Amino acid sequence: MSFGGMRFRACPVALAAVLVTAFWQSASFGYSAPTTCGASLPPEKLAKVQRRIMDSPPTPPVSALRPLAPKNVAKSLTTNMLAVPTSTWTYGCTATAAGMIFAYYDRNGYPNMYTGPANGGVCPMTNVGQGIDTPIPGSCSIIATQNGFDGRTTPGHADDYYEVFEAAGPDPWVGLRAEHAWGGCTADYMGTNQWKWDYDVNFSPDSNTDGATQVFSFLGTKFYDYVPPAIYGTPQTEACHGMRLFAESRGYTVVENYTQNIDALYSGGFTFANYVAEIDAGCPVMIQLDGHTMVGVGYDTAASTLYVNDTWDNTVHTMTWGGSYTGRAHEAVTIIHLSPPAPGLVHVELEPADAVAAGAQWQLDGGAWQASGTTLPSVSGGMHTVTFKDVAGWNTPASQQISVGGGLTTEVTGTYFHFCDGVDACNLAWTTSGHANWFVQGAETHDGIDASRSGDI
Repeated sequence: MSFGGMRFRACPVALAAVLVTAFWQSASFGYSAPTTCGASLPPEKLAKVQRRIMDSPPTPPVSALRPLAPKNVAKSLTTNMLAVPTSTWTYGCTATAAGMIFAYYDRNGYPNMYTGPANGGVCPMTNVGQGIDTPIPGSCSIIATQNGFDGRTTPGHADDYYEVFEAAGPDPWVGLRAEHAWGGCTADYMGTNQWKWDYDVNFSPDSNTDGATQVFSFLGTKFYDYVPPAIYGTPQTEACHGMRLFAESRGYTVVENYTQNIDALYSGGFTFANYVAEIDAGCPVMIQLDGHTMVGVGYDTAASTLYVNDTWDNTVHTMTWGGSYTGRAHEAVTIIHLSPPAPGLVHVELEPADAVAAGAQWQLDGGAWQASGTTLPSVSGGMHTVTFKDVAGWNTPASQQISVGGGLTTEVTGTYFHFCDGVDACNLAWTTSGHANWFVQGAETHDGIDASRSGDI
């Protein structure tokens, strides 16, 4: 079936009764990951499916406890933290959490997750989403597309589905214009904000209000890629299934995706040890609280502590596994695993020619020194570091973090310079200090031409 130009997995109307611990294999549609079709579950199983409405507000409760994580957590016997981008609340906590997760993958070997104009086509490390007021400078549209933002010139998710937090339908596009075709953002595929579903089955929509997303689970088992029955409305989607739809829309293969209640609620549920294994494998975890979604990005096993991006700011916070955060109990997790990223290529050009002639070279991840113009093939997907060789008489370019993968060539330019050029006084001897690299730039100047700079201004 199709919706808004996007093809959806169609669950059969009737199949033989299956147990939730099994799943419907959608191989006939070209997918290898397991899917649970609500329409295929016998009534006694369907009645036990749990529905959570994730509808936390754009700002945290006043005076709510939100403990901060320590800075610079390193991998050790008891701790680990992934470099997962952060975001403030952008048209729904669950869509925001998914956007942070996919922003992480965008920067770690899956570069097609986001390809817009912001930040050179790479998701930023902070302010991933634009928020719900004036778009935050430097943010991108991976959470919610919007007319006039991030290069878009037509109505997107924010225009078609969102008016004000907790508002019910009809959606703004209804009776005014054609609905936009889903694409480019997590909130579309997860059903966030969209007034299309009738979970009360009274022939009148009741979901989703603005800011809300649905999450489904089943007792203590892994509830694989749940597709709600069409009787509740179409398109048939929710948070976990929407994450899969988004990843597939960006050209990636999902190995598995599921929501699972935690062991504090059900025997056999997802455990803290399971969570640690996910982080150690480089996989962020969606943390489902009572009515609020966050992203688990790290841990400290000494006290069963989670490090989390809570969707309300750009700071990492902490909570205890199975405990509560801002008064909301921890209840479940949502997991997505992607096929390993394809390798890519790295091509580096050094300039100016005088610096190259003087011996300028570059290296990848501390490997062998390479000449300007060299292309390294078959570089593993993920984040890598390009560093530059010191050359007498020249200031060395700062190291660059790059994302490689998807069979694409990552282009890098390293520009050597003379510090004195930026201060227009090469007749003097200059020395520099500090931890940040110095470089010549033209964005902030006194004479309108150039200036030397170290770190942020």
